[in-house]
Amino acid sequence: MSRSPYELVKSTDDALWREGLGALLIEHTPESGTAIIGMLCDKAWHKREAAAKALLEWGPEISPLVLKHLNEQNQDQFYWLLHVLGQLGDDNSLAAVKQILHHSDAELRGYAVRAVAAHKKIENARTLYPLLNDPNWAIRKLVFEQLLSFATDILDDLRKIINTPSKVPNHSVIALFVKIGQDNVIEELRKIYHDGSFALRYSIVSSLGELGSALAIDFLINSMSDASWAIRQLAAEQFMKLGPKVFDKLTAAFGRSDSLIRYDIIKILVDLLGDKSMPLIQRLLSATEQEHKLLAIENLIRLKSDEATSTLLKCLSDQDRIVSDYAADCLSQKPNLNIELLLQHLNTEDENFRFQIIKIIGSIGGLALAPIIKILEAGNKQERLFLLGVLQKIAPHPQLIEVLINLLGDPNWPVRNAAAHCLVNYGEASVTSIVRALNAHSDDIQFWSRKVLVMIGPKAVITLKNILEENTDPGLIPHIVAALLSMNHPEAVPAVTRFLETSDDYRIEMVMASVPSITSKEVVNTILNLLTHPDEKVCRWLAQLLKKADAVSLRRTVFLGFSHSNDMVRFYVAEAASDWTNLSENDIKVIARQLQVEKSLRNLRIMVMILARHPYPSAIKAVQEYLESCQPSTMLDLMLVASTQKQRDYLKMLDQLLNRRSEVITLDDVNRVGTILGHVYQDHPEGLVQGLTS
Repeated sequence: MSRSPYELVKSTDDALWREGLGALLIEHTPESGTAIIGMLCDKAWHKREAAAKALLEWGPEISPLVLKHLNEQNQDQFYWLLHVLGQLGDDNSLAAVKQILHHSDAELRGYAVRAVAAHKKIENARTLYPLLNDPNWAIRKLVFEQLLSFATDILDDLRKIINTPSKVPNHSVIALFVKIGQDNVIEELRKIYHDGSFALRYSIVSSLGELGSALAIDFLINSMSDASWAIRQLAAEQFMKLGPKVFDKLTAAFGRSDSLIRYDIIKILVDLLGDKSMPLIQRLLSATEQEHKLLAIENLIRLKSDEATSTLLKCLSDQDRIVSDYAADCLSQKPNLNIELLLQHLNTEDENFRFQIIKIIGSIGGLALAPIIKILEAGNKQERLFLLGVLQKIAPHPQLIEVLINLLGDPNWPVRNAAAHCLVNYGEASVTSIVRALNAHSDDIQFWSRKVLVMIGPKAVITLKNILEENTDPGLIPHIVAALLSMNHPEAVPAVTRFLETSDDYRIEMVMASVPSITSKEVVNTILNLLTHPDEKVCRWLAQLLKKADAVSLRRTVFLGFSHSNDMVRFYVAEAASDWTNLSENDIKVIARQLQVEKSLRNLRIMVMILARHPYPSAIKAVQEYLESCQPSTMLDLMLVASTQKQRDYLKMLDQLLNRRSEVITLDDVNRVGTILGHVYQDHPEGLVQGLTS
């Protein structure tokens, strides 16, 4: 009996519900329209999308029915209904959508914004302009992005808004105007800037930093002479965003600028170039004007290199007391100061110089760990993110590293990511703690720890290799073995093989017993590739390690080893599988197929041993068929292996098979047959005599 379209659309089968949807579209009745609207509540996104497309195919006459069902009870349905109304674009549909633009729920307002922007009409853009000042930043960002798609059609409107006095800031409008108009509106902006208020000038400078063209850079240089310090500072920030491409224009402007602008220019150039700005600073220090020397010293404290510190130390012996005192004050405030460089001058014969050094050493403070850790553990998301950005630039501390590793399991992805980058920047100092975290209870901590090790790269490998070779931290070695096997570095895997080659079996056994479960396909593939190593000892212990890869998701990867042409590799793979306790029937079928492939008695024995532990009907049948087809001696050998597993269904099959093939058994086989029957009739000894007699 065929099902109606109304039933078909409720199906989870893709073909069925699509068939029902097509039928409802053909039916074209209010009832079928209502059914299609009901599909917008479905859990499957692609089903909701298909229903929305069907409503649009229906045409404008569907609008009243959509409006009738428009409600906020189901947000998925509400989103798609607004989407349909926006795409239809008629007056009634847009009127309903525009009402939602004033909704108290920001998410629903966002739905309405997308719907209004579906058609790039100037009337729709004008509806969205007020939302550039929405209280919710996500809505402001969304409206900005949607208005960008209207392109130059809205430039005239934006120009009118900018030139109309308003109490509401026009920051987003100006940013939009610059983003769309590019260099074509720079001259207009000069006039607006000249007569504009602080808020207007501030918005223009901020927007030009995003533009970054040659004309925009010239504009920003001129804005550095603005009467407002805030705007001058903002202009400097824009140069930092634009990077080294502003170097030529800034250096050209240095000679024709006043003192304040020169200060800002040097600060910007030092921030952009870092230690590469040393020649520029040396030129300032060689000048005769005190102001230029002080400007150079001011910027030297922001450079991290020892060369910058040494240059500052030379300034301590300057004959001008103003210069030398200022250099001392700056050295005491210099972050990441290399104290060893100070101590080298502590015994100088220049008494004034020596006292300056003592003064600096006395004024240097330590790292405030306690408040940092408190914020990382108890601060809000934004505080922690900000602090993590700062911590990337300071010297590592063991206590701080442990806190950062705990943050790798934070519920917020940005926090985890920022903590990971801190650990990467700390390099070798964080490696041992990260390796311990590879076996943490949290999946997130495990994942991010592996990622951090990969990002640290060669430095991490060298550190781990040294610990492994020197045995400086025995408790860490099991984790190091697993970590090195997972790292894509030319020295990582050889370090493990050298460890297996050179260590005694007792030490290796202790390490292997403590290696955590393997959860990475990359590690499994690495082990499989190493099973052809010329040293049998290495292969034997790697096979032991392969037993740790017992996760269901990894078994197919391990079983790929059965396709190897080397008998020993296949044996090691089977040996690893024999240690797993929860093999499924599908896993056993893989072993059963492999039984038909193997030729060596050693491999056949271990295959039968695995199969005989799992009395699945398919496995019993596979073993029986193989035993019936093989030579008598091989058959008895394999029957003996199977019987020792003492699975009742297998024992019954072996008993029956012995009876059927009794004619091939000779007197030389009596001992083996007796052992097999001993297992078969262990619970019924009287049957043993009967079996031997037969």
